[in-house]
Formats: sequence, structure tokens, C-alpha cells
Amino acid sequence: MTENNAPSQLVQPAVQGTILEVRHLPSREGQELHTNIVLKGHPLPTSWRSSDLHHTENPELHWNPEVCIYCQQCDRVCPKGCLHQGDEGLEIDHECCDTCGECLKECPSTALQMIGIRTTAGDLLHKTLKQNYSTARKITRISITGGEPGSQTAFVAELLFQIEQAGIPAILETSGLAPFENLLPLLSRPVQIRFELITPDEQAHLHLTGYGNSLILENLVQIADELSPPTTLVVRTPLIRNQTATRAALAYTGEWLSTHLDTRCHRWEWFEPQSTCLELDDFSNQEWAQMKTWAAEINFPFENIGLVDRYRHRR
Repeated sequence: MTENNAPSQLVQPAVQGTILEVRHLPSREGQELHTNIVLKGHPLPTSWRSSDLHHTENPELHWNPEVCIYCQQCDRVCPKGCLHQGDEGLEIDHECCDTCGECLKECPSTALQMIGIRTTAGDLLHKTLKQNYSTARKITRISITGGEPGSQTAFVAELLFQIEQAGIPAILETSGLAPFENLLPLLSRPVQIRFELITPDEQAHLHLTGYGNSLILENLVQIADELSPPTTLVVRTPLIRNQTATRAALAYTGEWLSTHLDTRCHRWEWFEPQSTCLELDDFSNQEWAQMKTWAAEINFPFENIGLVDRYRHRR
């Protein structure tokens, strides 16, 4: 076989993932930026998690009735007939919709939006770090947050690799609700793993989320076993009034962490969720003072218990 007739080497296409957005959050001094890459797709539906995440990591079509002019143009142009006008407005058959975007092009009122952006790690970081130098030079860390990274393992693994190559510390957030073999490839590169533990109480977890927590607890212990310096483990517990934010509930979680993790956890954070339903009001200064007292009283093997309110103020 001549050189000209040799089969060309196949190039594997870059793995794609789905994100919601990239947020640049200024530090308290305003001289640095902490960048959040928000993944789409979270398996734990809760009252404090943004509904934009949904269950699936696939992009989804969203209809906003407040700006719709009910022209029905989207119904007519949908190539698969996935859009229908119902008694309460536009009905979207998400099982049928392949998010081709034809309806968005024809919508005159921007009532239709696509939730979720398909991208590769290379394209995403190029836009984040190279297209706007004045912003990129202020980035001191990148957090991969929002959706569950164990649902997009190949994409997140490549993302972590390229962040490391750029010389920027990476933080990975997870709920642990994914097979451990999906999480394992993601553990060696971040400087910190932030693990959301709502509660180790199975019945309370089932009440709050509709899901049991046995896989979550197993993964937390396995992650703690797997990590080695300089990567640290931070366990984060959302403070839900009369649910997780009681002395008894926090003491129970602290006891579980003490028994199963010992000193392998670097920090335990109690945080006030930022994306909340209307029933969840901000904690008062008196309530924060009470929780600060509980943090000092709970028998915990590592001293570092942090309280973080909805606006990222540490107490």
C-alpha cells in the first residue's frame, strides 16, 4: 500500500458537555474573580436548587408566558410537531423535542429560550480565558458547580485537565449521587472537593429530596479514602429552617462525620442556600448567633466549622 493510499487516522471528536452559564464573581476586595462554570443536570430536586438545572444534562426548551404574544408561529415551524397550544398556553413535548432551535429563530417575542449550552472544554475555556484578557487575568480560581459532575464525567475530566494546564486552581462540587466509577476520574486534579451532604438521616433526606442517601454516604466515605494532599475535602450542609438547621439535626450530622470521616475532612460548612423557594426567608441575626453557638458546642474532631450565609458572608 502506497503512502497516498494509506488510510487516514481517525480523529476522535472532542467530548461535549452541557453548561448553564459561566459566572465571574468578584472577591470582597474586588481585585480578583472567582469563576463558576455552572453545569446543567442535577439528580436531587430540592426547594433551594434552581429549576434551570432540572434532572437532565441535555439542553431543554423553555417557554416564558409573560412575554409571549401567542402568535403560534413556533407551532407552525416545529419540524417534529412538538409544540401545541393548550388551555394554559404553550405545551412542549420534551420527549419529542430535539432542541433543533427552529422555533427560537421564528419567535418574535423571545418567549422561547434554550436552557443549556452544548460545548467542549476547549471552546469553553477559550471563551473564558482568552477572549477577554482583562477578565481572564483576574481569575484566581475556577469552580465547577451547579449540576452533578458525575453525570458528565468525560467532559468534566477534560475541563479539569485544561484548567490545570492553564495554571488555575480548580474546585469541584458534587452531591455524590452518581456511580463512584464516574466520580473517581475527577478526584485527582481539583485542589478542593466540595461535597454537599444534606443529612445522613435517610428518612429526613427522603422527605427533603424524594431520594434515599445510601449511595451518597457510600461515595462520601470512598472519596475521603481516595483523596490525598494537596486536595482537600469540604463537606457542606444546607441550612433549611426546622429541617437541617436544628441543633439535633446538625449534631447528628456531626456525629456521623466524626465516625465515618474522622480527620479526613478538612472543613464542614453550614451554608444558607442562594437559590431558594419563596418560603425560605433569610436567617435573622439572632438565628445565625444561635447556630454559631451550636457550632461551638457540637463535638467535632476538626475545629473548622464554617457558617456561610446566602450572600457568601462567612461568620
